[in-house]
Amino acid sequence: MDDWPMHSLLLALILAVLFVFTLIAAVFKLEFTGPSIYFIWFATAFLTIGFMSIAGDSVTGLKRGFLIDSRNKVSLSRLQLIIWTIIIISSLYSIFIWNLSAPDTASPEMTGAALSAALNIDVPNELLALMGLSATTAVAAPMVLGMKKDAQPDEDEKKKTIDQINDGAGVETKAESVGQVVRNSHQDNARFTDIFKGEETGNAAYLDMAKVQMFFFTVVVAAAYTALILKSFPTDAFAPVAGFPPLSAGILTLLGISQAGYLTNKAVPHSKSAASGG
Repeated sequence: MDDWPMHSLLLALILAVLFVFTLIAAVFKLEFTGPSIYFIWFATAFLTIGFMSIAGDSVTGLKRGFLIDSRNKVSLSRLQLIIWTIIIISSLYSIFIWNLSAPDTASPEMTGAALSAALNIDVPNELLALMGLSATTAVAAPMVLGMKKDAQPDEDEKKKTIDQINDGAGVETKAESVGQVVRNSHQDNARFTDIFKGEETGNAAYLDMAKVQMFFFTVVVAAAYTALILKSFPTDAFAPVAGFPPLSAGILTLLGISQAGYLTNKAVPHSKSAASGG
């Protein structure tokens, strides 16, 4: 965090690379070969991840900081939002750059019409709904959990859970609680496995199957849709890309059910309270 000027410079450099490359592609009408669009996609994904990593490092002192929430834990809702953000940003930019240089949309000068044609990218309603769903889950998850921070935990259950976590971690002060919500004492203790664990004094030492389900649904669908996007890119003919491939309503419904189950499971009490003892 003491390297904020350097972090700012690196963030500005990443943005400058994207901006300058866009200008070069527009002004000089670069003629890409088929495989170029794949290179642009992966380069954009790499730069996007790099930007997030540098921003996270500047705030938390950890390159994985962009995945860590206020509980000092790696967040599943953040992870799924980040995955879809990377996929969509990389695809949008790749299609835009490709279309900007395609013969059907390119013009001798960088005119407004040429830019508008390059940006005429079809985004299916199902994909827009998916992004809205991911963003809603990322916002709602900490709100639901926040309501449990004022609830007083059963001290015996709390001690048992905290001891289980700390003994397993081998770090004396790794876990603590705020109300019924278990958190890590420091961001350094954040681990990728946090996304599979419970979050309360009653279940933080155990596997959360609702999280496991949402993780696998997200990863499998994201990987399949990424492959579909890459497969839709032209390999030989230098023609504009119409937009994103369709995403079936059934897949969207499946993800919606998974995320609804994730939020419902988060809202249901999993801990004894000090008042009732059960």
